[in-house]
Amino acid sequence: MFQGCTKWTETLSNVLDNCPQLHTLDITSLQSAVTDSFLAYVCERAVELRCLALPLSPGKPEGPHKQEGLCKSVSCDLLTAVVRACPSLAQLYLTIRSDGGKTDTADAELVDTVVDAVRQYHGGHCHRRDVCLLSGNCHQIQLSFTPLKLLSAVASCPYTALS
Repeated sequence: MFQGCTKWTETLSNVLDNCPQLHTLDITSLQSAVTDSFLAYVCERAVELRCLALPLSPGKPEGPHKQEGLCKSVSCDLLTAVVRACPSLAQLYLTIRSDGGKTDTADAELVDTVVDAVRQYHGGHCHRRDVCLLSGNCHQIQLSFTPLKLLSAVASCPYTALS
């Protein structure tokens, strides 16, 4: 179905255009990495998106389209922009490939940067959970946080104030 970065980015952009109430988007099983243009599109259009699951590192090319190559890894700046711009986003799942239990240093630094951005823009709180996936060659970082559109309501709630 998805024959390359440009093709699937166009398809996913159409999904965002035609499904304004989309709450969950999980594209972790795609064989290509997420493109910068797709993340920019998410920042602009994903107003109701509550959960986003992304692969951070591209997989190995498979099938008849091996020669098309893979897109570069996700942009740290644009992933941070998604955290900063999507008003309903409350969960971000980042899937990282690991060889023999070792995670790529660049991916680990990207995750740390995103966690810092979540804490900065979402009221200082970010619950992080690392989950080993069944495949064994990757794991998922699950981040949960208060959506931007609810931050002011949570901040003004008298029951959340510390005594």
